[in-house]
Amino acid sequence: MNWSVEWVHTPLAVGVGWGLLHFVWQGALVAMALAVLLWVNRRASATLRYGLACAAMAAMAAAFALTVANLIPAGEERSAILTPYASVGGAWASLPATPVNWTLRLTAILPACLPWVVSAWLAGVFLFYFRTLSGWIAVKRLSARGVRAVPLHWEQRLSRLASWLKVRQPVRILESCLTEAPVVIGWLRPVILVPASMLTTLAPGQIESILAHELAHIRRHDYLVNLLQRMVAGLLFYHPAVWWVSAQIRAERENCCDDVAVAACGDVHGYASALATLEQDRWGTS
Repeated sequence: MNWSVEWVHTPLAVGVGWGLLHFVWQGALVAMALAVLLWVNRRASATLRYGLACAAMAAMAAAFALTVANLIPAGEERSAILTPYASVGGAWASLPATPVNWTLRLTAILPACLPWVVSAWLAGVFLFYFRTLSGWIAVKRLSARGVRAVPLHWEQRLSRLASWLKVRQPVRILESCLTEAPVVIGWLRPVILVPASMLTTLAPGQIESILAHELAHIRRHDYLVNLLQRMVAGLLFYHPAVWWVSAQIRAERENCCDDVAVAACGDVHGYASALATLEQDRWGTS
């Protein structure tokens, strides 16, 4: 307990606290800029829109980091700046209770509260990362439970598709009774899990288009990008703009892979029909 009390009065906690406060307007500004850019480029390729969304997320992380670095007290400023954090009541009571001085009162009390805001923020970051880690462990277990090998000819078709899409690392494909939709697990040694019913309910061309979509995720290193995206979202979890930008990244990422799948199979309607069938099966079994 003593360690936590001492920590919230450090210069780093002060800088982080002000960084969290300033990111309220910084995050909103970045999100509004992205919204304008996406609207202007609404007819552009999914790749461009995905790049814009990723750049917005990177800009958010950079804005927060630079603000914290610039607002950490240094040298002789530390003692003067950290003094208000020692007594919240004293800072509040020192000003007369007149309407004119309410702004001054808030200005005095805000610095004293910021370090404790940082503690609450750290607790939220920990919970977010713990939830992410738990989900990652659960997904990893899917590749070892309730799975079986697919027929040999589908492994061969997957190998040809991977070669055509220039996917360098070896990719495994397994049939799973626990997944409701195709999913890629892993980055260095990726595994594609497909629902048990997919290989029997879809036409061969439709299956190949679905596999091409999953291979596109592997070729684009989306697993790693998604990990970095979650790290930034976890640090800035309290801002709704971060969640909106993250949703745009996910949507455009899927659109990019859809474009690859259509290019691989050459049949837009067949691919759309395959997605509709998978969605029907998913809702039918849930």
